Amino acid sequence: MKLSKLILIFTIPLFFGFTDAQAKNESQKGKIVAEKVPLSIKVTGPVQVELNKKVLPGSKEEPINVKFPSAPEIKIVETQKTWLSDPNWWVAIMATLAAIIAAYQAWMFRRQLGYMQGGMKDTKEAAIAAKKSADALIDIDKAYVFPWHVEFRFSSISGSRISIGQAAVTYKFKNYGKTPAIIKQTSIQFLVAASMPEIPSYTNLSQQGEIVLGSEVATKSFRSDQIKITEEYSKKVETEDAVPVFYGFVRYQDIFNNEWIRGFCFKYDISTYETIMFGGSAYNYLKSANFATTP
Repeated sequence: MKLSKLILIFTIPLFFGFTDAQAKNESQKGKIVAEKVPLSIKVTGPVQVELNKKVLPGSKEEPINVKFPSAPEIKIVETQKTWLSDPNWWVAIMATLAAIIAAYQAWMFRRQLGYMQGGMKDTKEAAIAAKKSADALIDIDKAYVFPWHVEFRFSSISGSRISIGQAAVTYKFKNYGKTPAIIKQTSIQFLVAASMPEIPSYTNLSQQGEIVLGSEVATKSFRSDQIKITEEYSKKVETEDAVPVFYGFVRYQDIFNNEWIRGFCFKYDISTYETIMFGGSAYNYLKSANFATTP
């Protein structure tokens, strides 16, 4: 039995060589180029094996004789192909994997974009909050300059009637803020008026130099131009048909390099002998002067 297997081992390569040579000759004769396909060889039929005991050393005779009493039946069977051997399947698989990877990358990009947009929104909100905090800090610490110790000075007052003669107003400017201020310009008006215009008119602008005021510090006392109280004015003040009015503005700069204009207006109440604010928001205001040259 072992000998039969040995013979088959030797004969099958010989047969492959024979069939391969024959196929080459046939293809060359007929100009046919055949596709290489995997083949399996199946040999059926009786095989006789004889040992040649007369073989002498150095002889060219074969020690083993293989005889085929009848022609063996040889079948060439084409090996069945599977999907693993088909390259089209592998192309489809690779294309599917590439599409999955591209979809995953697109999803990750969209997710990162959402994070970036959320981060930008948070950054914007934080910047707005920081600006509000800075503005609040400036509002707390910035300078506030306002008239102080405003006094109407008449020659004399008898009851509800002011005497005929000269009158003036003395005043100071005080910085009520927590940081220093620099007074740049002032305007002062003193008059006895029956009514005030809706929009103030500032004509008497000061020519004095800059005045530096620290926190809670006031200037020296200033005096307005004197006006003459006539008999007519005295009677109108007594009947409250006219009132002594002191109004104007002060322009100043804070340490944040912001310039401000403070408008003010006061009147003298003859019934209470008090100085009170007068004129409404048209005369009493605070506004930025960074982009304005006049109030």
